[in-house]
Amino acid sequence: MNIQIRPIQPADYPVLEDFLYHAIFIPDGEEYPPREVIFEPEILIYIKEFGLDSDCGVVAIDSDNDSKIIGAAWTRIIPAYGHLDENTPELAISMLPEFHGQGVGTTLMNRLFELLRERGYKRTSLSVQKDNPAVRFYKRLGYKITDEKLDHVGHEDYIMVKYLLENTELFSGKAEVYAKARPGYPKEAIDYILSLAPDNAVFADVGAGTGKLTQLLAQNGNKIFAVEPNSDMRKQLAVTLADYPNAKIISASAENTMLPENSVDVIVCAQALHWFEPEKFKAECRRVGKNGIIVIAVYNRPRDEDENKNKFFRGLFTTDLFFKNPTFKKFDNTIFYTREKWNQYMQTHSQSPLPIDSGYDAYIAEANNIFDRDSIDDVLRHDIITIIYSERF
Repeated sequence: MNIQIRPIQPADYPVLEDFLYHAIFIPDGEEYPPREVIFEPEILIYIKEFGLDSDCGVVAIDSDNDSKIIGAAWTRIIPAYGHLDENTPELAISMLPEFHGQGVGTTLMNRLFELLRERGYKRTSLSVQKDNPAVRFYKRLGYKITDEKLDHVGHEDYIMVKYLLENTELFSGKAEVYAKARPGYPKEAIDYILSLAPDNAVFADVGAGTGKLTQLLAQNGNKIFAVEPNSDMRKQLAVTLADYPNAKIISASAENTMLPENSVDVIVCAQALHWFEPEKFKAECRRVGKNGIIVIAVYNRPRDEDENKNKFFRGLFTTDLFFKNPTFKKFDNTIFYTREKWNQYMQTHSQSPLPIDSGYDAYIAEANNIFDRDSIDDVLRHDIITIIYSERF
């Protein structure tokens, strides 16, 4: 077998009908639907008028069989099942059944990821039925489950997202604005965290970022390790913690903190748990933690998102996966932004473009539109709450 992967070409577009049909998941024991099912609007959207500027795809061809196309993987920015936003293309992949299990799908996907990175995309999404064995395939390729929803016929689907950059690099170039504009945490929340800890507790702040939480805990005098893998963030972290000799910065990941065994009483992670590999991080918590280690996750969330129970919030979904039986508390944390601070805040997200990126000006223009729409007397009020999840491991 001599399989080659190349970018999709206009002459290939008609075969997407075949591969869209093969992409339909049919549970064992059920019959395939008639081919006409692909012309239902909810399905056809994945290929209709394919070839737009934002469309991207690759095909696998069998060079030993007249360059027959045996598989395809493609992305579109469309309002379909796995749609997140206008900067995140949704992925579909399909192969002829006789080529399953031969590594073709992995090769197709990795080549498509390369093309998406070249186009400047930072992540891609997809929708897959929960009982589809392909869930394991997507997980192996780095996709993470971020939501659950029902499709148009009532199937339970996962929404999965893959970040095309390493998680540790998503915030590179954003440390300064992050330190200036990201919301901090109210005193009541810090007091609550400290109340969970034993006397003279040793803390580890994993995914410490620029030290928003680390500094507030260090002010209490406890020894604290600030674990952060991103070099840009660590530079700002060093500035934040310059006056705290009880805080030590560690260049390491959440899954391998480089901390000694049985060295920590409390592990905290603020706005970060969803970036970690849950099982590997849980094992690391148990390794470095003393007997009765407390693990705490802290998240700032818009109040209306919390009231609407929006499961798309990745942090909430991850806490469901990570914790078995957590205790959680909520604290008011309203923030007031000037236009400058609001624009800085909007630049702190993992998906936000950097000033050197082509979409930066349009992104800032939209941020200003939001400020103009929602501010009163040149001040934008952001009603958020701080949620603290905790559990002993």
